[in-house]
This record gives sequence, C-alpha cells and structure tokens, in this order.
Amino acid sequence: MDKINGSYETEINLSEICKEFWRKKIIIMLISIILIGISFFVTKFVLTPQYTAVSKVYIINKSYIRDALSLSDVQSATQLLNDCKEIAISRPVLERLKSSLNLAEDVEDIEKNIKVTSISDTRILEISVTGEDPEFVAEMANKFQEESSEQIVYIMSGIEVKELESAIVPKKPTSLSSVRNSLISGFLGIFMCCIFIFFRYMLDDTIKSEADIEKYLDIAVFGVLSEHAENKNKKNHGKWKKRKGSKK
Repeated sequence: MDKINGSYETEINLSEICKEFWRKKIIIMLISIILIGISFFVTKFVLTPQYTAVSKVYIINKSYIRDALSLSDVQSATQLLNDCKEIAISRPVLERLKSSLNLAEDVEDIEKNIKVTSISDTRILEISVTGEDPEFVAEMANKFQEESSEQIVYIMSGIEVKELESAIVPKKPTSLSSVRNSLISGFLGIFMCCIFIFFRYMLDDTIKSEADIEKYLDIAVFGVLSEHAENKNKKNHGKWKKRKGSKK
C-alpha cells in the first residue's frame, strides 16, 4: 500500500501474490487431495446412482403432407409439438401410467421423473424417464410413450404418432460420475485455497522488513539489529548479572 495525501492506497503486487501461492503449495495440494478423496467416496458409496431411459416418437400432421410447406405451416408445426408435449405430460396420462405400473408415488412425484422435449428443427418428441432401477425406468419410458401417444391421437384430430425409438435398459448412470465429481472438487479446493490466501495476503498489514517501514511509515531506517545479535546480548547480560550476584 502506498501513502497518498495522508491516506493509504492498496497496491496489488502480482509477483508477491504468486510467490505466496508457491509458498503455500503443499497446503493447497493437501486440501485438494482431501476434497478429491471425500468426493470420490461420497459419489461411489453414499449417493444412489440415477439412470435415464430415452424413447422417441415422430409426430405426423396429416394435413401437412404435401409437396411444399409455407411459413405458417412451419410455425403451426412448432406450436403442434408444444401442444403434444403438454398433452403427453397431462394428468390423465400420468394416472393411467400409475395404474398400469402399480406405482405408489403421487402423480406429482411421477411427473418429476419424466421429461418430454422436442428435438430442434424436427417433429420428434424425446421422452426421458429417470430413476434408481435401470430396468424399471426403461419399462416406464416405453409405457409412458404408449399412454401419451394414445392421448395425443385421442385429443388432436388429424395427428398420427409413430414410435421412432423404444427405450432400452441404460447401462451407465447419468447423474453421478465419480471421476467428474472428484475433478470438480479438486479444482474447487484449489480455487478456494487461492481465494483465502489472496485475501489473507491483502489484509495482512504487519511490518516484515526495513523496506516495509520505509514504504508504509515513511521513516528512514539507519540501522538494523539482527535477531542473532539481540539474543547474544541478552545472554551476555544474563551472565553479567550472575557474576555480579556471585560477588555479593
């Protein structure tokens, strides 16, 4: 920090900050390794992995089957997909799904595990079902595809829904990755350590050398008493007092 008009202005010395990071490198690495180990253990042995099964359907509007489509037809097709998504996730579909699979959860809880999205620039709806049992989520995705397709055809006249891809049993979890989570935890540990060291360095206003005295207090230093010399003087002073006492 430099003295300007009687006040002090903080000066950031990047080289000194980098040296401070380097001096604390062992602590930074230890904390990072500890966080990596904790994250790997929690991801691998504590958290329950989640699996996602995906199925796809193709939406056909029979009134649009012709050689050329106008701009209004394209806009109508986009709106059509949005309507199909809302119908697919409607309460009647979810209640029939709950009944057919004998699910104990409420309709609201079932809806949280189902996601219906439209693939960009297509007339394809993608159905994703997430859960803990990979075989069950695949069965649920296919059953939901069947129930939602029937509901869309029933509600919207002139619409045909064809199965494009049925759901298969997922082999790998989608929500948890021990390697990814461990790497994220490691980088997060390094980042937090650097932030802590940076602010500790910036808030440290202690005098560490004669150069700091001249810089911060604007006082000239004419001499320096080393710690070794000071300790030696203390020892000699103690010996003198001892000898003086022995004469008595």
